[in-house]
Amino acid sequence: MNIQELCERYSNGERNFCGVELMSADLSGVCLAGADLSRANLALVNFSQADLRWVRLRGAKLEGANLTSANLHRGNLVQAKLIGANLEGADLRAVDLTGAVVTGANFNYADTWGMLMPNGTTASSITQPL
Repeated sequence: MNIQELCERYSNGERNFCGVELMSADLSGVCLAGADLSRANLALVNFSQADLRWVRLRGAKLEGANLTSANLHRGNLVQAKLIGANLEGADLRAVDLTGAVVTGANFNYADTWGMLMPNGTTASSITQPL
């Protein structure tokens, strides 16, 4: 699947994109709110300023992804691989990162209020260290 097909299918009401391969795609500013991208390979994808509210990224590969200023409010990132991902300034309120791998990820200036951290504890402030 390519970017154009993903966006077209999303705009036609489809939300199930489990397991898609979109490595290195530029999805900056895109709206995929409520989409299911579980187990997708999204390594090195540019999601900067994307609307990813309520998105399911369970078990997704997001190594090196750019999520700066993305809105992931209430997203499900359980067991996602976020190694080296950039989440600077992202809206991570009430995001579930339980079991996620976040080694080397940048959470500077991210809003983490109510976020479930990889160890299952709840964050209560902006840029709380993981």
